[in-house]
Amino acid sequence: MSRQVGMGVAGEIEPGQRKRVFVDGRCVVIFNVDGEIYAIDDSCPHNGASLGNGELEGCVLRCPAHGLRFDLRTGRTPGTGGLSLTTFAVATVDSKRVLILDEHDAAPANGTGGNAAGQPEAQHCATRQEK
Repeated sequence: MSRQVGMGVAGEIEPGQRKRVFVDGRCVVIFNVDGEIYAIDDSCPHNGASLGNGELEGCVLRCPAHGLRFDLRTGRTPGTGGLSLTTFAVATVDSKRVLILDEHDAAPANGTGGNAAGQPEAQHCATRQEK
């Protein structure tokens, strides 16, 4: 089962731009690549580094911490057997941009809303955005 979570107005992110949003207990980065919208969890699966400030080459995002490259269309590193980051489907509903979350994408059931550093997630997302 999936549900839709609002995350802004359609068209607010111009081609070549990105935006961090706090959605359902997690920090998500939204990218506009040539008019196509992609959404990923703002955490590298290698070591948890923020991906939001990574260099973007077409649809390939480079992690600023260790240089790993991820294809925003698939979430996977190039080649076979590589790491995969969490991607989310995005839709436009009534001029609003929504993230489509499946049950496995939901925030932790315990409601702690923290992260490995012990910060509340909203604070963590805001801190990442400033860097």
